[in-house]
Amino acid sequence: MPTTPLFGLRYPAPTDPADVPQDIHNLASDTETLASYLTKTYVPTWGSDGTAPVLGNGTLTGSYIQVGKLVLATTKLTIGSTSTLGTGTYYMSLPVQSAIWVFGTGKITDVSLGVASPVTPETQTATLMRALTHLSGAVGSTATHGVVTASGPIPWASGDLIELTIAYFAA
Repeated sequence: MPTTPLFGLRYPAPTDPADVPQDIHNLASDTETLASYLTKTYVPTWGSDGTAPVLGNGTLTGSYIQVGKLVLATTKLTIGSTSTLGTGTYYMSLPVQSAIWVFGTGKITDVSLGVASPVTPETQTATLMRALTHLSGAVGSTATHGVVTASGPIPWASGDLIELTIAYFAA
């Protein structure tokens, strides 16, 4: 079976017998393998426009793929029992400087209620993103429309999550 010259993706030759399910499987498998080679990790920073939060025993991870100027970045913050929440609107750093203002997708999870709510990450500056909450479908009774802060939209506790994914063009 021939492969593409740049990434080695398998494809059927014109003389190969038709086997569409196998061809789709091969392409999916090769694409996942390629994506795993392209994915990079980065250490995001968690900050605020007030008193800085402290991660403590929480976890904060980030990964991204960059193809040319297109960047797809993901961050995941898990609040720990010794995390201090600080004050103000939360920000997460981007792995690569952004050229434009964009939105992404994400969610916050209140583990005590076992409920997740959508949030919308947006680039706030060329190097930072913040998360906006929605008017409806928010977690818990204290949730409001606005930005994700130290005081909401949920009463943060150990195990709660903020997960953000954003695609943008690098500067």
